[in-house]
Amino acid sequence: MKHNILLAFAIGGAIMSATACNDDEEIFYAPQVTLETSSREAFFPVEGGQKTVFVSSNASSWSYECEEDWLIIIKDNDRLIMSADKNLDPDSRTAVITISASADPETGDADKNNAVKRFKLIQAGNSVVDLSAAGTANCYMAGTSVSCSFSAKVKGNGKGDGYSKYIDAYGVDIKDAVYADLLWEATYDADRTRSGKIIDGSPVYDSATGTVWFKTGPVEGNAVIAVCKADGEVIWSWHIWVTDKPVATKFFNNVEWMDRNLGALNNTPGDIANRGTFYQWGRKDPFMPSTGEYIDMPRHDYSENSNETAEQEAEIDAELAKLRPLANVFNTQVGDGSAKWVLADYVPNICFTAPGNIPQSVSHPTTFFQCQSSSLGDYIFDWYLVLDKADYSGDNDRVFMQSHSHLWGESEVAESNDKPTVPQTGYKSIFDPCPPGYVVPTQGSYATVGADQWLDLVTDDWVRADYGYVWTKGTGDYFPCAGGMDVSGRLRYTGEDMMYWSAKELDNVNYGKAGGLVSLYHYVAFGAVYENNPFTDFYSFGARCWAAPIRCVKE
Repeated sequence: MKHNILLAFAIGGAIMSATACNDDEEIFYAPQVTLETSSREAFFPVEGGQKTVFVSSNASSWSYECEEDWLIIIKDNDRLIMSADKNLDPDSRTAVITISASADPETGDADKNNAVKRFKLIQAGNSVVDLSAAGTANCYMAGTSVSCSFSAKVKGNGKGDGYSKYIDAYGVDIKDAVYADLLWEATYDADRTRSGKIIDGSPVYDSATGTVWFKTGPVEGNAVIAVCKADGEVIWSWHIWVTDKPVATKFFNNVEWMDRNLGALNNTPGDIANRGTFYQWGRKDPFMPSTGEYIDMPRHDYSENSNETAEQEAEIDAELAKLRPLANVFNTQVGDGSAKWVLADYVPNICFTAPGNIPQSVSHPTTFFQCQSSSLGDYIFDWYLVLDKADYSGDNDRVFMQSHSHLWGESEVAESNDKPTVPQTGYKSIFDPCPPGYVVPTQGSYATVGADQWLDLVTDDWVRADYGYVWTKGTGDYFPCAGGMDVSGRLRYTGEDMMYWSAKELDNVNYGKAGGLVSLYHYVAFGAVYENNPFTDFYSFGARCWAAPIRCVKE
């Protein structure tokens, strides 16, 4: 039996074939078709303009298709030259160009050996809303069915980063961004069909101006848009809060308070859209609350005059065990986004030097950073950093020293020999998750200084009502018991208890806690709960790994 093999390679068409003679049988081999474009998206201002994209392929030819007649396209050798006139419409317009290359059918199966690239071009309308006109931030509010843009030149508000030293290592300017990506979009009721209508299409990044352009869809909800490097790594991301109900504020204790939680669509008692979004302390990117309905949960009587019998306590516990899974349901929607939620599988590194795990959190905005434990059996309540390496190798009687980072700024001015001057009141960092003009409330915003060791009870200022509490001696607003995500990433206490973050980092750094408004049993307090085991019931309240809602205040 003879085998004759013929190889040919043409540089222009770049088609390689092999002919094998086996009696009367001939077999043709075509190489994998490659197709690359010099960019994947482009932007035209309202006035129009011209863009060129270069196309390279090892196929003998390539073609393109586009159904939009407002876009003029000329193919010139290895280039597509695109141009558009002024857009007279109020809304932006989008064109998708499909570029295709296939192997020669005579040398292989074209259907099984082809390549396709899609190039997106968006032109602004004359009613585009610049969301960053009042200043850059990590969150922007927008109405439904609106053409929007925001500056993607700087990270967050472009200012400080507490003591994290992130800016020292990575700067505040956004560099090396190639394209914009919709990471996720989600509604509160877990309707996956509607969740894909929060952002209309894909966002576009204009590298010439450092601007992201997108259009919201007809459905209210939340989304995250990122700018990425060519390899897909997230450089920075922004929370898009889509609601048609403008935020109002109320004045109390020298502070203007938002009328709802950050990310919420309303503040209506019993409506699951009042929960807002959750944040691990010091991080800028949101997680979604439970999609389960509010449920009337039985509650233990912890008063001094409680007459509950052991049998009654057991019945209540059994009912809670049955109802809690129905009330605490993960929302893992991404809509038409590209990201995946990692909520229970990632334990961050134990870091002793700044900026610790912050770069990892920035590039993985949909990953929940769980509580860590040491080889000594101690727990690290902070996802970001362990302050003192000596404690990691110390004896079993010592606990970890946690980071002193001020990632969300601070509300006091203090100076000592062992730490730098604390930022001034109203300081907003690049990690603050609130929209322009707003900030995470400081410790004094709730009219209490906040305990550094335990809790300051403020029960008399609040009244329990409709799956939440009313701040009767404050703004008079309702604060839903939205629950949260505990240090292992599980959803907990939806409809039962509340934990609202402040920017207050507790001075006792041994425990890695931050101050917040909490409800426990029939008490309401400000501070944190200290216990050695963070995985037992409510004991992780205040741990910086915990994810909780935020009620923003004016800067």
